[in-house]
Amino acid sequence: MDATISWRFGLIALALGVCGGGLAQPANHYFSGAVLDAQGNPIAGAVVTLGTPPVLFEREANRLTQSGEDGRFRIGVPYAGDATLAFWHPDYISATLRADTGAKADVALRRGEVLEGAVTAPASVKGRIVVSVLSRGDGFRDYTRADADGRFRFGNLASGPCAVEARAESRDGTIRLAAWTSATVRTGGGGGTLDISLPGGASAIAGSLADATGFPVMGEATLYMNSEAGSFIATGRCGATGEFLISGAPSGEGVLVLSARDRGSLVREVSLDGGELRLDPVILGNGLPLRCSFLNTPAGTRAIHVLVMPGKVARPDGGIASVRALLDSPAVWTGALRGKSEKLDVLQPGEYTLLAYPLDSSTRDLSVFERAELMQNAPVYMNTFTVAAHSTGATVAAAFPADQRPMMEAARAPMHPIIGRWAYTHEGSVWTRIFTADGRCILTEGPATHWTHPYVILGENRVAVLVDEKRRIHVIRDDGKLDIEGQFVATKAP
Repeated sequence: MDATISWRFGLIALALGVCGGGLAQPANHYFSGAVLDAQGNPIAGAVVTLGTPPVLFEREANRLTQSGEDGRFRIGVPYAGDATLAFWHPDYISATLRADTGAKADVALRRGEVLEGAVTAPASVKGRIVVSVLSRGDGFRDYTRADADGRFRFGNLASGPCAVEARAESRDGTIRLAAWTSATVRTGGGGGTLDISLPGGASAIAGSLADATGFPVMGEATLYMNSEAGSFIATGRCGATGEFLISGAPSGEGVLVLSARDRGSLVREVSLDGGELRLDPVILGNGLPLRCSFLNTPAGTRAIHVLVMPGKVARPDGGIASVRALLDSPAVWTGALRGKSEKLDVLQPGEYTLLAYPLDSSTRDLSVFERAELMQNAPVYMNTFTVAAHSTGATVAAAFPADQRPMMEAARAPMHPIIGRWAYTHEGSVWTRIFTADGRCILTEGPATHWTHPYVILGENRVAVLVDEKRRIHVIRDDGKLDIEGQFVATKAP
């Protein structure tokens, strides 16, 4: 088996809470101020958070502070001090402000430019379209949901070039479509509307599954078609007859994965030309077992999402688009495992890549957009293994980053810069956060130790300390100081 490869994607996350010198306390200090436009008029409905501006899924999942009709807001925290406040509004360019609990935090937002358009999609996915935009100039990323007719609008962008991606997924999960393009956001909204067509066509593929005796097998066939313009992923489920049908596919080359419970999955390359391709009956033999053991699972993990992909799959470059492309890769098995040790009887001899990341819920239905965001906030394991012919299967110990070796590999550096002693002052005391090479963060106040918790690497300058099942974000700034959850700024001791 190859050497273990674990990594952390760079984090863009919302700090929903903060953890100061010691244990959490009731809110008795406040950040307060007003959100105004360039003329000093109040802006109502602006979302105000600690940390970074929240993306769509965070706004939908949490009750976040918003400015009132008079533009004013108030956020309670358990201790006095300064922090970074983030401001988001659908019609204004997002901004951040360093503020103090003892001072008024007024911010003026600049009205954003507009990008709007329409997504053409099959009826089966209408009403479930999400569009993302990434501004190439400032790196701002946001999402919006299209309406029932596929129309979408962003009103909070800076002018300049951007990348746009549209995705739609059917409610039963059998169809997943994506398309991407580029656009230019113009001052004054003079760029017209952007039309995006999700992939589809008149091609179809049909066939049947059976066991070695010719008896029908209830399984499924999943077609993966990827091009520079977009991706088409559709599943045809087999009933009691073992037959499947996938229709509405574009013309071109694709990969068909044929699978069933306790059967070895088969992968076939197919070519569609606008008509129906009918395959000869496919025989699925008994599957070889994949035994997975998950080590160092973070606190709060309820399940682990796993993809088993055929062949050796390259790690993404860290960009969010490459993460989503990874999740669109053909897989012989995908799903949530609830135990720390599981067995899947799905393999044929060959080479595979296993991808795993923890979930805080085993039941919530997540889109690929949401899964990609989630993978930026959780430790991720990815490794290639081989199942030899005439073997008894394969065993994978999926170890999430917990000691110095995988963390240093994740950061692609000989020694992560967070390791060491960082000091800051809070309420007249000197507090120290000590980061050790074996993955521990130790909080001290003078000679007293308050707690010790594990941390995981998020990138070359970011880590998350796992406190009370929540991830507390620490970022080394460009000036070399350590930003602790947007609340404290620490200096590294010599």
